[in-house]
Amino acid sequence: MGALSLSGTRLRTQIRPQRSGQSSLAPCQRCHCLTSQICESLAAVNLAGYEYRPVGALSAGQQRRVALARLLLSDAPLWLLDEPFTALDVAGCEWLEACVRDHVNAGGATVFTSHQPSRFGVLQQDLDLGQYVV
Repeated sequence: MGALSLSGTRLRTQIRPQRSGQSSLAPCQRCHCLTSQICESLAAVNLAGYEYRPVGALSAGQQRRVALARLLLSDAPLWLLDEPFTALDVAGCEWLEACVRDHVNAGGATVFTSHQPSRFGVLQQDLDLGQYVV
């Protein structure tokens, strides 16, 4: 998963297992994020209280949510998400759909791949690339 900033640089959302949730989001400080914003972002993905736990000690779904918390800290108008629903529970998928919907309604754009049907009520174009598989 990643995002493009207004300057065209890519904001990486990959996380390192040995780092804590808070330090995994610290690189976003170059985006002028404060520690309070990092904590708010982790709380938004239901990880309040996990700020100092190593990401590698978290479940796959929690690790995914740390990556999504980093995305929330960016001001990137274009979100590029590769299988963003992987390892998320039903509530997490619904939360992510709401975030994407809010991002698009605010003028942003999202491109994502998924094997799961989406329920977005915003402008959507589905591409079936099955005919191009060799």
